[in-house]
Amino acid sequence: MMTKEQIITGIIDCLDHQLHGGTGHMQDKYYKGEFFHLFAEAYNHGFIADKSLIGSSLWDIIGERWIPPDMEKETAQIKLLYDLLNCWHEWQYAWDHCYKKKL
Repeated sequence: MMTKEQIITGIIDCLDHQLHGGTGHMQDKYYKGEFFHLFAEAYNHGFIADKSLIGSSLWDIIGERWIPPDMEKETAQIKLLYDLLNCWHEWQYAWDHCYKKKL
């Protein structure tokens, strides 16, 4: 089981790797798989249900730790975090509703 702190650190490490590695795009299978693994850990351990690692919470947590306060509004870091949080929100919606079926 990953702790909340390990998940946050994992997300930041993946963001750093993607930002500085210069390889791939957020939608590439490798990166998306790494981020999805962290999402699954957060979801399965209740950090989504308790709202501590939902998209808006992550924006605040990761923004504070990863994006320098004097950084301009339109940067590669902010875009990358925004792209991740869009995926995170979509995954949460899908997992919250996956048990529903058409009648």
